[in-house]
Amino acid sequence: MADNDENENLLGEDGQSRPKIIKKLNLEGKDIISKRYLSGAKRRPALILLVLFIVISLIQVKRDLFIRKSIFSASSSQPSIEVTYGGVKQNLTGDDLESLRNYILMNVPPEDFAGVKSNLVITDVLREAGRDAAYFNGSVLDHACPMTIRKSTKKLQKRVPDVIGIGFAKCGTGSLDFLDCHPSITFRTSEPKFFSTDKIVDRIIEKTESFPNPDFMSDVDFKNMQYELKDIKEDYMRRVPLAADDEILIEKSPQYSGGGSTEVRIKRAKAMKALNPKVKIIGIACDPVKRAYSQLSMKERRTEQMKSQGKKCGTKGCLKGTIEEAFEAFTEKQKQIKEHDLPMGFADYANQCKPFVDIVGAKNFHLVDGENLVQNPNHEWGKLLDFLEVDKEHFQFYKEEEKGFPCLDKPIKHCLNSSKGTSRKTDVRVQYGNFTQVWDRLYKETVLEMIPFFNICEEIDDACCEKLADENSSFSWIHRYACTDI
Repeated sequence: MADNDENENLLGEDGQSRPKIIKKLNLEGKDIISKRYLSGAKRRPALILLVLFIVISLIQVKRDLFIRKSIFSASSSQPSIEVTYGGVKQNLTGDDLESLRNYILMNVPPEDFAGVKSNLVITDVLREAGRDAAYFNGSVLDHACPMTIRKSTKKLQKRVPDVIGIGFAKCGTGSLDFLDCHPSITFRTSEPKFFSTDKIVDRIIEKTESFPNPDFMSDVDFKNMQYELKDIKEDYMRRVPLAADDEILIEKSPQYSGGGSTEVRIKRAKAMKALNPKVKIIGIACDPVKRAYSQLSMKERRTEQMKSQGKKCGTKGCLKGTIEEAFEAFTEKQKQIKEHDLPMGFADYANQCKPFVDIVGAKNFHLVDGENLVQNPNHEWGKLLDFLEVDKEHFQFYKEEEKGFPCLDKPIKHCLNSSKGTSRKTDVRVQYGNFTQVWDRLYKETVLEMIPFFNICEEIDDACCEKLADENSSFSWIHRYACTDI
């Protein structure tokens, strides 16, 4: 297993949908015969027919009531949805499910109400559980929100994504699941990892290198290029959910930003733009010290889970010894990277984002502050939704103190699965200060490269430090690196 544990294929090999459909029966009786206006011999056959009709109708109605009772009273047969709210998994059925539907409809934009109401169903389950509970502890759905909250009434179809999340691993990329609960957006938890395959990227580059720059391409050239890419696009589209053409379709695979050289990332960005010349890209950066701890913490959870199942975990995704030994080994590795003047990967946001910014353009790239997603979620999510050009007033969060991670409050009450946000409960600089002091010094120079590249400040001066000192502002965590002596 690679160090980037978000590479897990949550769907497994089959990727087949197994929707559960409960058919509701409804029977309407009709008075097709009346005794009035009948007389003599004609009345008796009619009476017999009427009696037979009443008896049959009563039997059918009784049968219908029995079926309805079986469907809506027996817990094993009820429509059911699993949501996590208040840090607790809840299986909602019957009246609770109806209350949830009503809550959603009250909390979507008025102009989206009719479309959302017509589409509001329980999301189909693709896999009952992810393959790696340390990374994702829950059911894998056709798209990420437990309820299908979409305003579009157009036909769903196969198409390439409008937006791609490129990373960074352990900075909160899993929280993008929440986007699928927005009426204008479709997103699936499972990661396609499409552009992380060198052979696929090389094929795209080979097929498009004879065409002009997509920004200046004629309609004829564009159609010809898309024809050349048809088979490749079909492969990509099989890995993402269906979406209407007036929805925003998003995929994320954190390994796109890492696992290679600058040249590799340039080719990935070019391949993304070839498949969709209007593609937008999202990155999520965070405090590299907390990111590193999150990685080690997940390896510890995975190791314990494997042990509890009586299995030996011998991959890179597990710890070889204790968590303290893992900290020591990781610290020594980071020191060696620094000594050899190699990129400090856990903090190398500017260098790893640059190829994507250069290819798609700065206006089509947005960097999210993963720390501010936790500390000030409505502010940070609002900036992302502005970038996506969708409504943000009806998409609100609250802080779940016990979980240590924000939960969605509108349009649906829902938290991420229990494997997400766990490392944010621990102040790693307090608990493991002897290691993190070293990490801070190692990462400082690389973190400072973010400030000019992402236009966080014009320069590092008193005004910049005052801005970064505001804990509610984006990237306030950089204050430690830019404005203190560490």
